Amino acid sequence: MLEHSLNVYECLKKSIAAHGLSETYDDETIAIVSLLHDVCKINLYTKGTRNVKENGQWKEVEIYEVNEKFPCGDHADKSVILIQQFLKLKPDEILAIRAHMGAWDNAVQGGSHFINKIFERCKLAVLLHLADMEATYMLEKPA
Repeated sequence: MLEHSLNVYECLKKSIAAHGLSETYDDETIAIVSLLHDVCKINLYTKGTRNVKENGQWKEVEIYEVNEKFPCGDHADKSVILIQQFLKLKPDEILAIRAHMGAWDNAVQGGSHFINKIFERCKLAVLLHLADMEATYMLEKPA
């Protein structure tokens, strides 16, 4: 998660500069939204095992399971809630973190259009989402 957050930070910093928004979004805001956007994942996963069939034989393999200790809100909502226990977020920081999942947000999949409204209002939200996607799919190359 640390590697991912640092990758998002680097991608977001470059993107903000490329779009001429360095005067709009300071280094602190860039660090907050990129490094903390997935704070809800801290201590969320635990190691477990599962039996799978390989070549006709059952084999026990290690997996990660969700161990939800604080079931409060969806992924992005929960990150905002957890962060605000320790620091006061600016409105654009809240919007960016809340919308960072883009079309993968459960509310959007349920038919909500709030992400579009956030993206229209807050360029930081668009750029954080894109930085998250770039880090995940271009830099980290998931299997």
